[in-house]
Amino acid sequence: MLHFRLTEPHDTLSTIIDFRCERYGRPAKFRHKHKLGAFLLNMKQFFLTTALLLQILSVGCTQNRKPDVARPVNENVDLSYTQNKKLEIPENWKKIEECGFSFYAPLDLKEIQIHPVDSCAKQYRSRDIIFSIDLMEGYGDDFSSRSGEYSDNKDFQITRTTIDEQKAEIITYQLNDNGGFKERQDLFYGAVLYVPLIVKSGDNLTIWTYSRTTKDRETTEQMFETVRFEK
Repeated sequence: MLHFRLTEPHDTLSTIIDFRCERYGRPAKFRHKHKLGAFLLNMKQFFLTTALLLQILSVGCTQNRKPDVARPVNENVDLSYTQNKKLEIPENWKKIEECGFSFYAPLDLKEIQIHPVDSCAKQYRSRDIIFSIDLMEGYGDDFSSRSGEYSDNKDFQITRTTIDEQKAEIITYQLNDNGGFKERQDLFYGAVLYVPLIVKSGDNLTIWTYSRTTKDRETTEQMFETVRFEK
């Protein structure tokens, strides 16, 4: 809507027209001022000039309007992420609670003492599996991925899923050797769980596993599914 106000001082003919595009908050002011002795506008000329000016500026207000942006529905939903399968925990598994989350593991998986520097890290081993966790506090990044670290390995595969309602990726691959680590002797089947952002805490979680057989690796992937974060 357009408004104008006309004022006429004693010694001059001043025309002050305030235009305000109320809806879009774009004020504009046009001032036409001249000495009465210079020239006079007759009433017909004045109203014709004012009407023309109003038309021009009303078009300007319309052109300055920002277009409405259509927002896509569920714009943050990544459809490549799938939901967890129905969780089934074997009866002889134990619950382990560490670093602000819990998971279930076979009874023969025992903790090995390690000495982390700047994160919450734990390691568990059995004859056929190494299971290492590393929670980085405050380093969560919803758009990060670890796939590039393993894509050159044999039988590389990546599955995007959700773990306890958090976006996650599960990477599987096969190593050609133990990479110089004696403890990984003959454990060539790798699986990695990566949760780039734990929403509540702002942390990220990586679990590395090394297994003797593909069946052992399936066990580690089943352990991934049991991860639950503190509420």
